Amino acid sequence: MIDREGVVLSSKRRTNDLVKISGVSFFLRKPVSGEKVDSDQVSQALSLIELLKRDNIIGYHRVKSIDVSDKRNLSLDVDNVNVKMGSGAFGRKAGQLKKMLDDPKVDMGGLDYIDLRFDEPVLSPK
Repeated sequence: MIDREGVVLSSKRRTNDLVKISGVSFFLRKPVSGEKVDSDQVSQALSLIELLKRDNIIGYHRVKSIDVSDKRNLSLDVDNVNVKMGSGAFGRKAGQLKKMLDDPKVDMGGLDYIDLRFDEPVLSPK
């Protein structure tokens, strides 16, 4: 577990309510408790988490994970729907996602994925 600054924590806390960051690889050794994770991918994920909190996406919706394995295409799992974020303009994309999540016409249970890498969001049904 890491805090919002990327410092590794040693905690026995249950992690069901935390956002999992996957796709980070460490060369030779993993960071230890108290050490800051020096990774652009982790920094991007932490910035995205802050934007999702700001827009009340985290808290009102289940954001299970952020996958940073492809630096050019971050993706996240929101309410069991894959959301493709791409590599930049996360503020705008988080705003688009918020509008979709708040729209009663959008059935999240019927979506396979949402692609926010383009000017207009793409919604793919199951």
